Amino acid sequence: LMLAREAWMWTKYDGLKTLNSRLAAFGMTGIPSLFTATNVSDDGTVIVGQAAAGLGYGGYIVRLPSLEPYGTGTPGCIGTPVLTGNSLPFLGSPTYAVQSTNAPSNSTGLWMVGSAADKVGSDPFNIGAPFYINLLASAEFLTFNAMSDATGSATCSAPIPSSPFFVGRTYYAQVIWFW
Repeated sequence: LMLAREAWMWTKYDGLKTLNSRLAAFGMTGIPSLFTATNVSDDGTVIVGQAAAGLGYGGYIVRLPSLEPYGTGTPGCIGTPVLTGNSLPFLGSPTYAVQSTNAPSNSTGLWMVGSAADKVGSDPFNIGAPFYINLLASAEFLTFNAMSDATGSATCSAPIPSSPFFVGRTYYAQVIWFW
């Protein structure tokens, strides 16, 4: 059993996996075997350690993909909507989805995904809701219908293909509910 000769990482989304297999899921292949993780950031997205390098050893620093909240939701009748993902965003994740809570029951809304953020939030259409996606600066901008259930929860399926096109890209998501 070679557990001690590889760096391993556990997440609440998919359990225990080797750090090398996680990096391969991000499209990073051909890297040396990562033996030890000597330091991990508080949020678990930055890892420092030791790897095989030719006949000796070398160091590594890895920053893993993560879901990072930005902006603030506009409170509605049942609370402030919260946007999350059902897992970390890995390449080749056919079941990845974005989720929303505290929406109006059985309501229609609008999911938006863009490649540029407006981290301060602006209201370009004067509808009383800040947009945290920069509509003009986004080279990629997509919208989808949102439907909440009786509890005010909604899920938008967003499968991530296993394509080098998505390596290193950042996307921003937002949902607007009509009260």
